Amino acid sequence: MTNAPAYDRDRVVAAVREFYAFLTRIPRWTAGDFQDAPSCGWPELTDEVLSPLGKDETVRDLLRHLPYLMPSRDSEANADDGKNQDHLWGAGTCGDKSMIAPETHTNDYPNTQTLHMLARPGMKGLFEPAGAGVLPPHVAVLTTGSRYGSWLLVDTQLGTATDFIMMERPERDIPAQGSDDYWRAYRTLPVEEMLEEWKAKFIQLEWVVVPDNHMDGVMYWMDARTDRVREIYRKHGWPNSFRKEDCRRALTQWYIDDQQQSRE
Repeated sequence: MTNAPAYDRDRVVAAVREFYAFLTRIPRWTAGDFQDAPSCGWPELTDEVLSPLGKDETVRDLLRHLPYLMPSRDSEANADDGKNQDHLWGAGTCGDKSMIAPETHTNDYPNTQTLHMLARPGMKGLFEPAGAGVLPPHVAVLTTGSRYGSWLLVDTQLGTATDFIMMERPERDIPAQGSDDYWRAYRTLPVEEMLEEWKAKFIQLEWVVVPDNHMDGVMYWMDARTDRVREIYRKHGWPNSFRKEDCRRALTQWYIDDQQQSRE
């Protein structure tokens, strides 16, 4: 692991903000999808609200100051009516936009649905990966990866991010599986470097997305179908001379044609 700088909340916030700003170059996200925290932090995320997570003050302070993917007012209203209850896995208010890496969704703590989940008894386990061991109070969980995606774990003592993927082998043999700190065996980098790696995967078209394609999410397969999507990005100048709206229209048409062919 590259030597990490000492933890600094503002550096972590800036790294996440920069990553989200990069995503707005891609024809799924817009600048309006992401919101910065107010200068004093998200008022909804009080110590009482965050207490079910069992995190220390440093983590609570970080969560209060991160930018988040935020739903529209209409979808927030639906959440208030109890119609959408699955945001934590990307199936609620933010839909496919909450998937920012393969099988990986943002944990958007100020969202109405997430707040509802935090208020329910016994929900802490939904915000931590199974099989990782015991996450200390100083570790923040920024994403949800279910079984095959990334749980991005930020250690606020070391200033690092660990990419825990439940169904993948870790980078190191120690700590051993079954130990409390097993999660530390997985790929770990300074937060900025981890998010730069994720950006590089989009830039190199290892990861690609199609607007409104809820089924595939972030596509990462080496197959003819995904390669066709990569070809569309390249045809529209990705990454240096990218014509985002033209590419969006081409990807949308490809998806319509792809769905029609699958039904034939």
